[in-house]
Amino acid sequence: MADEDRRSDDISIEELREQVVFMLGVIVVLLGGEFVYRWLTDPTDSLSWIQIADAWIWYSLHSMLFGSGSVAVVESTYGLPTVLEFNHPTFEQRIWLEVTDECVGVHEVVFVSLLIAISPGVPRSLKVRGIIAMAVALQMINMARLLVLYPLAVTGCQADPGAYGCEDPMWSFHEFMLRFGFMLLIILGWLIWFVVSDGAGHLRRHQRRMEKRGPVQRRLAVRESLSSRSKAALAVGLLLAAVGMYTLAFDDEARQHKLEAEGCEDVISAACGRELHEWDDISGIALRQLLLGASLVGIATVRLEVEAVDTDASTSEEE
Repeated sequence: MADEDRRSDDISIEELREQVVFMLGVIVVLLGGEFVYRWLTDPTDSLSWIQIADAWIWYSLHSMLFGSGSVAVVESTYGLPTVLEFNHPTFEQRIWLEVTDECVGVHEVVFVSLLIAISPGVPRSLKVRGIIAMAVALQMINMARLLVLYPLAVTGCQADPGAYGCEDPMWSFHEFMLRFGFMLLIILGWLIWFVVSDGAGHLRRHQRRMEKRGPVQRRLAVRESLSSRSKAALAVGLLLAAVGMYTLAFDDEARQHKLEAEGCEDVISAACGRELHEWDDISGIALRQLLLGASLVGIATVRLEVEAVDTDASTSEEE
């Protein structure tokens, strides 16, 4: 009797296969999301408006906490006000830190949003609330991380004033957070959300529904009518596609950069290097706007239909 109970508790080969397929699917989705994000943000300063906003908030909070004389905002290589210049009597020299597209926390928000979005069985409303809560929390943590950098540098240099590299504690903390810290926070945050939202219970109920429903057939179909959200996505998609198309085909400044870049293809110089890099960024951003807009148009106008397969009818037809 005990052996029978033990066997009933063991996981079946079919259940194990389904779990392995699910985990592989999660990995594929996360890797795909990472690839798409890296591709979309490959051009320099692709999140420039967020970088500028973060730099301004960082500067304002830093000035309130440590005094306006300890920091200044200067322009980056590409003319954006995204570089903060730290100053302190114990520093060997001024310290410059640039708010790049990897420093604004968007990458982390996208990653945790994917984790929440692919959690099976959890209602959409809980997922949306979880994504909003995690996005706000990660942005607050990221800003706190930026604010901690200055006192870490001061602490290191007060122990050895004017020494080369005395601000190393700041860089060590910065590197740790980018390499490991945010990933640990993302996993911990997702686990907390999953437990609080009863993700395990939703998953069990979802599995029971899938077992009752049986096999299904999926196909893409054009939406007969558009909801307000679909209309909003369609409008944003058309706007992005139009902006990208205009930049590539009609914008005079972009055309001038293209002509100068074409003239620099066989020339090795600093000026030509900058021109080639600038045209790559302009054309890259425009192409991404065009493709992202087309994707949004597709999402807004096409839906996935799921229909249950009548296995009894199929069996009778075969007989």
